Amino acid sequence: MKMSKMIVNTLREVPSHIESTSLQLLIRSGMVKKVQSGYYAYMPMGFRVLDKIQKLMERKLGGHFQKMLLPNTAVSSKDLFIQLVRSDIKFNKELSVGLFSIRPNMISDKDIKQKTFRTPEIIQVEAITLCGSEEERSSNIENVQNLIEEIFKQCGLIVQKLDDELSDEDELSRKKVFAPSKAGRHAFAYCNSCNYSATLQSAVYFEDQDENIIDKPLEEIYTPSVKTISDLEQYLEVSQKKLLKCLIFKVKDKFVATLLRGDRELNFRKLENLLQITPDELEFASGEDVEKITGAITGFAGPVGLKGVSVIADREAVKVKNAVSGANKTDYHLRNVNYSRDYTVDMIADIGLINSGDKCRLCNEIISFDNGIELCHIENISQTTETGSTVFVGHYLIDVTEIVAAVVEQHHDSHGIIWPMSISPYQAIITIVNVNDKTQIDLASCLYNDLVSSEIDVLLDDRDERAGIKFKDADLIGIPIRIVVGKKANEGVVEYKKRGHEAVEMGYNEIKGKILKELEYNCN
Repeated sequence: MKMSKMIVNTLREVPSHIESTSLQLLIRSGMVKKVQSGYYAYMPMGFRVLDKIQKLMERKLGGHFQKMLLPNTAVSSKDLFIQLVRSDIKFNKELSVGLFSIRPNMISDKDIKQKTFRTPEIIQVEAITLCGSEEERSSNIENVQNLIEEIFKQCGLIVQKLDDELSDEDELSRKKVFAPSKAGRHAFAYCNSCNYSATLQSAVYFEDQDENIIDKPLEEIYTPSVKTISDLEQYLEVSQKKLLKCLIFKVKDKFVATLLRGDRELNFRKLENLLQITPDELEFASGEDVEKITGAITGFAGPVGLKGVSVIADREAVKVKNAVSGANKTDYHLRNVNYSRDYTVDMIADIGLINSGDKCRLCNEIISFDNGIELCHIENISQTTETGSTVFVGHYLIDVTEIVAAVVEQHHDSHGIIWPMSISPYQAIITIVNVNDKTQIDLASCLYNDLVSSEIDVLLDDRDERAGIKFKDADLIGIPIRIVVGKKANEGVVEYKKRGHEAVEMGYNEIKGKILKELEYNCN
């Protein structure tokens, strides 16, 4: 393609309110253009990247899945997949069906906030496997995960596969794949020692145990207007790890109290999963309700003598010896509170949110944290048919739009984007230094036609611009290989430069072989 025939609108600056590096570079390079708030058009160069990613996915998934097109309806696409094929298939232990679809999809306001571009429209690849046995589903999931990892690797992405949620059987029912990036809006936890990794909402950790500590006598202490954990820590000069935090919630028409160590935040998602409720069904009890339940104003609730509510204690909380907790009496706390002797609970469970400094439950090493861009969601579910048989379902969602963002976040420098060869809009660019020099024009045209005939995606910069501007545009757009046709054109010599490497002079007849070797190495 000749750049003189293209819409090329590169910018040196972008509006300051755009935070993510990826969106800044995509706008500056002319890959995308803002249409209105939250909506971006993929211009021809950007669409080529998007199209290459989609075609890569079609090639990888096409050998294992049948492609179809789903409409945008109120029915969830996962249910729609199942609804469309279940009546046509008699499931048995040997049968396995795989389907996938690629389409634009509108997302909720809540999900928009989690996206790098903060746009309500995404390009989504959705795949589903249906089979008649748990063993077959496990095999399907492993195969599809390997395919997905191959896709991300070919896109040049470093990814992290994360545990996402615990099922009722205490087995992981969901996983997510993140691309580590400072621009990511999702934090996750990981262990460098044993490779454990999980989203913050599902991460587990090693619970400390107070050992060889003798139970002290329970005593009531006067703590006027000391309502918060921070205030109590200062007032009593005691570590938050020795405090107990009692939170009371209204769940539908009942009340539930949670008990955590003072320095531990409640993991709402774990609690909701435990109670099998939605976020909308969980709310903090009002001050009036707290006073009715505890006999004290908010800030003085505790587990000792607490009645009329179900109490769920975090596993870590019940291990604290001689703790301090609310006394269920305004302006008073209890010191030397111990589980079993002074209070019992209805359930002990993992309901805490992982903290900085926590240890890995698997190997006891310190947990690390990072941010990432969510690329893929993997879910295992089971459904019962009308005949009573079970259909085992593997469900996979891949966000192509976020893949584009993640690639740019992981592959750029101070000059612009550095597209991996496999998804670059063009694999090479031929830059003519002087378009008024017939020798340069003829050599560049000859080289261009030679590369095109070998099915190499090549761009010919034949614009009447200064060479410096052309070089900057090529780097900003992110073309991996640049061939410069300049003063030595009359000798048949050109300059070959791979992004991030030094330029070398070569005979123009050597260029095609050099590029084909690069493609063989980087695209297979």
